[in-house]
Amino acid sequence: MKHFSKIMAASVLSVFMASTAFAAPAPQHEQHGQQPSQQQQKPQQQQKPQQQQKPQQQVKKVTPSKDWKVGGKVPTAYHSNNYKVGYSAHKLPKPGKNQRWIKVNNDYVLENILTHAIVKIVTGR
Repeated sequence: MKHFSKIMAASVLSVFMASTAFAAPAPQHEQHGQQPSQQQQKPQQQQKPQQQQKPQQQVKKVTPSKDWKVGGKVPTAYHSNNYKVGYSAHKLPKPGKNQRWIKVNNDYVLENILTHAIVKIVTGR
């Protein structure tokens, strides 16, 4: 029984030591009681101009009646059901088999669901 107790104590101790070895090291200035260097300190004023220098992305407004053509493909961004509309509510012709109407901005596009080909484009109503 003494031998078993020693083995258990040794295994628990080794697990404890291994877990502390994998712990994240403290920042260098905390370990040695030193102040962080000036490279590590970044004043808020220096960070703001860098954030303002990022170019703002301009979102191009898609106008299917001008940008898309019958026979072309509907971009993948418009394949979700978020753009799907009911044809009767918008006074559109009934879609055929494997077709659906989608609304992009103020235009309605009849799309083949299988091939994502544009069948018809109707300008805003």
